[in-house]
Amino acid sequence: MLRSKLLQFMCIVVAAAGLLCAGTVQQSLDAHRDEMDLATGEEATRDFAELKLIQAIPGGLRALVVDYLWIQIEEMKQQGKYYDAAQKSEMICKLQPRFPAVWHNRAWNMAYNLSFEAHTPPERWAWVSRGIELIRNQGLKYNPKSLQLYKELAWLYLHKIGEMLDDMHWAYKGYLAAEFHRVLGAPPKSIELRQVAMIPTDEATGPPIGATPAGADSTESDPADSEGPDELTLTHLAWLQPIVDAPDDVEQLLADPSAAAFVARLKALGVDVGMEMLDAYNLWSDDPRVRMLGQPVSVAKTETQQAVRALMTDSETAAARLKVLAFSRRKVLVETYNMRPWWMAEVVRTYGPVDWRLCWPHCLYWASYGLQHCKGLDIGRIDTLNTSRLILNPLKALVSYGSATLVYNKANPSQPFLMMEPNWRFIASCQNAHEEMAKLHEGPKETFFGAGHENFLISSVQTLFMAGRISEAQKYFGESKDRYGKWSPKLYALDLEQFVYQSINPDGIPNRARMAQLVNGQVRRAYRYLAMGYDESFRLYTQQAFWFWKKWRDGIDGDPRKVLEPFDVIQGRAALNVLGRIPLESGVTLWPYIPLPARQDAYDQMIELFTPLCEQENVDFAKAFPEPPGMEQYRKTRDAMIRQRDGAPYKRNPANQQ
Repeated sequence: MLRSKLLQFMCIVVAAAGLLCAGTVQQSLDAHRDEMDLATGEEATRDFAELKLIQAIPGGLRALVVDYLWIQIEEMKQQGKYYDAAQKSEMICKLQPRFPAVWHNRAWNMAYNLSFEAHTPPERWAWVSRGIELIRNQGLKYNPKSLQLYKELAWLYLHKIGEMLDDMHWAYKGYLAAEFHRVLGAPPKSIELRQVAMIPTDEATGPPIGATPAGADSTESDPADSEGPDELTLTHLAWLQPIVDAPDDVEQLLADPSAAAFVARLKALGVDVGMEMLDAYNLWSDDPRVRMLGQPVSVAKTETQQAVRALMTDSETAAARLKVLAFSRRKVLVETYNMRPWWMAEVVRTYGPVDWRLCWPHCLYWASYGLQHCKGLDIGRIDTLNTSRLILNPLKALVSYGSATLVYNKANPSQPFLMMEPNWRFIASCQNAHEEMAKLHEGPKETFFGAGHENFLISSVQTLFMAGRISEAQKYFGESKDRYGKWSPKLYALDLEQFVYQSINPDGIPNRARMAQLVNGQVRRAYRYLAMGYDESFRLYTQQAFWFWKKWRDGIDGDPRKVLEPFDVIQGRAALNVLGRIPLESGVTLWPYIPLPARQDAYDQMIELFTPLCEQENVDFAKAFPEPPGMEQYRKTRDAMIRQRDGAPYKRNPANQQ
């Protein structure tokens, strides 16, 4: 009996000691939880009454339930039952909302596995966007300082949308571009209409073929490059600033009498602030930035439509309209996309004038915000380094694809045609990011860091050379030669021009992005010279571009993921580009000299774009820009090609499934 009482007493003492020890560490645990901005768990299950009972189960038993669910999920994935696995993972997200891995696992299953089970672009995009939304709007809500989730979210933008491994990556890019064009419209452009003088072709035949083309180094003289990166960045920041400064809630907005009056008029017409206001503005305003290339002007048919159009175009309400517009854009960005306008401005300030309709700025946003927001926490160097790569890689992509134009798709307006071109402005930002990432690595730069940096420098030389920025290309060529010339002495022994062509095709299999950049860049330069009257330079660059285009076409074995656009389409785009940057009278003079395939491709868009301009100048469009011969047959052939492309049977690619 005495021994039993002594044992009981010792157990009580041990239990009391345990409680005392637990009390001493509870305060530090609470402080750490506050530091991580974690909720108590009540908020995560507030709307899920059926899980209250499960969360009331003691921790040990709940852990067994969760382990059982994890085992079931993995078995279902192995069996290809991705929909069943998604339902189970949803339950785990509710049971363990503060465990980042469950959100990552579920989002990955949606974006990669479930999207792979769908067969049409809208269905595929629905699953990809749901995976992104899950982390962005839910996972980060309960784990606001989880660098892992920021990294995974940035990765979805970079890899699933930005890369070309998925057969429908172009559809994803188009849907994302349409979403953010709806919210923000097009960003400010560095180039407006240019006053390029037309030199009569009978007075200037241009240099002979084989000679150095006119304007070989256009860094100083090329009018299209007159605005520097700093000036354009400031323009972008000024464009974003009203959104940054907009009120946080509608009560603050209505405190402004003019804004309150405008909102009242909106609501009387059945339009609320937020997305409804943005849709009304995009549809009825005269703002050219919210219209896609070739988008027809909407016609107000009903009295309500006419009233909304008048409200969106009335000069007397312009100031109030811009306030409500900025507030609506901020509201949608914050509530729908969980994005902070002030950090969007910081991304522009740090990295340059990004176009938010592209996927790579979003990768930049989430990776950089995650690193900043999680600064000071006990995060491993490897995690920091891997997240930093998600700043470096989208900057590289923006060098190749950083300029975007959306072309209206009459058949499917929600999926516009997205045209992307190189943007040399991001080369300096990418170089700075390389240097910053090198500081995070303590080992030899040549083995860990050098190969990627050299590839970037070579790519930059190619981009700048093809943009006509010869002196800058020479600068990066010299830097690459000084740092990495010992690795490839034969390559770096070449002069700049030989180096560019050799580095583009070192093994007979050039990169698709680089080849598209080369062909498009050469064609754009060709049409720029045509506009200035240098016919021989035009022919020289067109011939070079076609040679590269044909070489690429013949070498890809019909792979649809690698195919370049038809050469007449590339020429038509270049013709539109140059016609939009010169005076109307110069365009009228230039039109007959544009090759027939390019005129045929450009003509239907010319009707949409230039008819209003001709009306303003009292010019007959049909006489100024006569319809090219053979347009009826060309339209039939073009429409048949589009139907064949859109109706082609889908081939599963195992690389899409992870």
